[in-house]
Amino acid sequence: MGDATIEFKSGDELIKYCLHNSLKNHPFFQNEANYDLAHLWALTKIGKTYKNQDPIWISHICSKITDAELRCFLIADLNDDLGHGDYDHRQELVLQSMGETLEPWAFADKKTMLEAEDKQFAARLHELKMHDDVRISLGAVLAGFMFGEVIIDYIFKTLRLNKDKLTHVKFDEWFHGGHYHGGEAQTTGHQDDSMKIARSITNTKTPEDLKQIVLGVKAAEKIYREMFDLLNGLKS
Repeated sequence: MGDATIEFKSGDELIKYCLHNSLKNHPFFQNEANYDLAHLWALTKIGKTYKNQDPIWISHICSKITDAELRCFLIADLNDDLGHGDYDHRQELVLQSMGETLEPWAFADKKTMLEAEDKQFAARLHELKMHDDVRISLGAVLAGFMFGEVIIDYIFKTLRLNKDKLTHVKFDEWFHGGHYHGGEAQTTGHQDDSMKIARSITNTKTPEDLKQIVLGVKAAEKIYREMFDLLNGLKS
């Protein structure tokens, strides 16, 4: 995947290619020298991601996280951000929207119910937050979801609106710079967000670091499959 010499004559060909080529094999996820999970965590931490994003979009990402401990960990960080008070009204709405999505560990009087002594995850959550490797792993998983979401959104909008117009599409140009027709590159805001993620990951060198990112990508791939099924339905 990611061969810049591959050209597609139609949206149909592009869909078929993506269906048979996993995102985790893209050079973006294969070049271990280009990763820095510390930066990745900083990017995925709530304070760095919600400020310019649509609350519904972010909540949709959160809703894909099914692991109970990861959900607890995330809701605790949301609570931290609310507690600091360093946000405007829009950002508060985003935080509340995310909290509601992460039910049943939702907000109660701007405090997560996790903080109550009788909640089962409270002690384990405190222990988890003491370890950087857990924070980094969560950041990688969230980044996988986020990266998948922005590309999915881009694929959906592009092919829905232009699947009959796409001609001579080079995959890397399309993936990184928008779809091409009439000699102009068309981009979306969400695709720009994905590139911010890409540019923020540098210098990670260990296979284990890469593995954490791939775990997030694999999870996001499930959403890819659903989206491509929907796209195929649009063509019929």
